[in-house]
Amino acid sequence: MSGERVRVVAVLDGTILPAWLHRVLGDLIRSRVADLVGVAFVEAVPPKRRGLAFRAYQAFDQRVFAQSNDPLVPVDVSEQLARCPRVASPAEARADVALKLTGAPVPPGWCAEARLGVWSFDHVEGEARGGVPFLWEIARRHPATETVLSAHTPAGSRVLVRSSAKTDPTSVVRGRRGPLWKSATFVERALRKVAERREDPEERRTPASPAGPERAPGLLELARLGTHVALRVGHDRLRRRTHQESWFIALRRSQGSLLEGPMRDFVPVHMPADRFYADPILVPDGERLWLFYEDADRASGKGSIRCSELRADGSLGESHLVLECDYHLSYPFVFRHGDAWFMLPETCEHGTVELWRAAQFPWHWKLERVLLSGVTAVDPTLLEHDGRLWLFVGMGETVGEVRDELFIFSADALGGEWRPHPRNPVVADVRYARPAGPFFREGGELYRPGQDCAGGYGSAFWIHRVDRLDEHEYRETPVRRVDKDWYPHLITTHTIHRAGGFDVIDGGLWLARGKPFTG
Repeated sequence: MSGERVRVVAVLDGTILPAWLHRVLGDLIRSRVADLVGVAFVEAVPPKRRGLAFRAYQAFDQRVFAQSNDPLVPVDVSEQLARCPRVASPAEARADVALKLTGAPVPPGWCAEARLGVWSFDHVEGEARGGVPFLWEIARRHPATETVLSAHTPAGSRVLVRSSAKTDPTSVVRGRRGPLWKSATFVERALRKVAERREDPEERRTPASPAGPERAPGLLELARLGTHVALRVGHDRLRRRTHQESWFIALRRSQGSLLEGPMRDFVPVHMPADRFYADPILVPDGERLWLFYEDADRASGKGSIRCSELRADGSLGESHLVLECDYHLSYPFVFRHGDAWFMLPETCEHGTVELWRAAQFPWHWKLERVLLSGVTAVDPTLLEHDGRLWLFVGMGETVGEVRDELFIFSADALGGEWRPHPRNPVVADVRYARPAGPFFREGGELYRPGQDCAGGYGSAFWIHRVDRLDEHEYRETPVRRVDKDWYPHLITTHTIHRAGGFDVIDGGLWLARGKPFTG
């Protein structure tokens, strides 16, 4: 139905909605591809009566871990729906979609009345049946929390949109914020697919996978959960009083294949006691090789960009600060295009993706132009492929984590218009999405490093084979996971690059406060 607008009936059990569903409704009313043609009300389901122990746990969680911009804050949508006709069924409005914004049941026939079925969020449905969204992932220590929008038709159910976020290890209240706000974008994404006659083969018949039973945990389960949370919180607070997480970068001569060769023999780069280094990239320039990296203050975390020459014997020349702004800089993606050198540093804190040009390579840079503005985008990674420029960024459309989803923009030229890929987000999984360094080729194939942030920021990284990249599709296959075991006592690792006969990587560990990293 390309070019036709999708007709949607919203199914509610009242006019008070949680804030994240209020966002869904607002986006639907403003949609460029769909029309809200009616609202159907169904009888609300009384909330499940929970035991005293569970209610005490909920109250404690809310009091200790309450978040700003809570997605469950109730919002009255009466005014938004004032001009929307009330209908008795999807058929009355000739609806393509019956969008359930409630866990209350609908008449069985509605799945057939709406041409594209009844759409609903799995966690909303599970809660109505007695489940506790986002709690079992903590109780069972699942590293990732999945949210899903599904379509239900007479032929069965199928996934329309799914995305995975990092499980908060201690709090449902804190952990639900990102996944719920991110889920608010799912309906518009699915509607765009319908309007453009697109369908994701990998999602078409894949059912969602529940994290636990559709019930609240019992007393024993709550006791185990409470003990686990208390020990984790206590240990973390004690450690942060005496230690600080610090990143460093390490070098080695290239060894074997990055797809299956050993990850060892990396030698840390010396850094001052009050600094930390991360996000390295190697930049060949004729006979010379340059190492660019984030140089950050350990106390404030504010980063700038530093550069050193990497000599043929593996030693580093004198380093210089080459780019500093009022806002945080990191991930210096440096590349040559035409007869000039450019840099795409991460400028997420500034709400931009900025292109800088070398006035004098590698020491002096000036702002060339802003490629994207008003965005929350991290680790911009450029790829020239099949005659086009492709910009990959970790990005959040709402207050969701920028680690969860990968977006692509493309242009004919650096100074051209950057257009979003129709499949955005092309990866919607915290275990694979966020960039972890430049693309590389090996054995005639193209590969993308991507972070695994399910167990925490930079808990590991994957190398993915790019199976297809064009203006219509993006597909990749993970082929190797690199864990944080290439150096003793690591807790994080999230960037890899090979160039000029050397490999560079970064990692993080806990250092006693005031103690320098000696390698």
